[in-house]
Amino acid sequence: MRIHDNKPYLIEIGARAIGGVCGRAHTCCIGENYYEIVLKNILGEKTSFGKNLEVIPSGVMMLPVPKEGIVKDISGLEKAKKIEGIVDVLILTKKGDKIQAFPKQSCYLGFIIAIGKTTGDTIKALQNSYDNIQIDID
Repeated sequence: MRIHDNKPYLIEIGARAIGGVCGRAHTCCIGENYYEIVLKNILGEKTSFGKNLEVIPSGVMMLPVPKEGIVKDISGLEKAKKIEGIVDVLILTKKGDKIQAFPKQSCYLGFIIAIGKTTGDTIKALQNSYDNIQIDID
């Protein structure tokens, strides 16, 4: 719910925590395990979240599907992982997988997680890492 001009506006009912790999960007950002904080909150347990919090800009890129076809080769991962600010590069697809455009594709090709001193640094790290990854699809 959001309050504007002293009036409540319903935004979402049954909101949920972000899941999967994307939640790892929150852990990088806040310096604490995001999922532990969510679970403790659900269970009514106290957390130290927010005390002396230094927020670190973080982000996650879900690798886009460049075209439909069969994955022939994946390269550039080691170089992509060495870009300053990159926390992890996770490739979920493998050689031989059939790739389709969304919404037919049921999963992402992979993810890149990054941190930076600024939001711009984080975005730049994600893009530079992505630029090194080649997923050849025929």
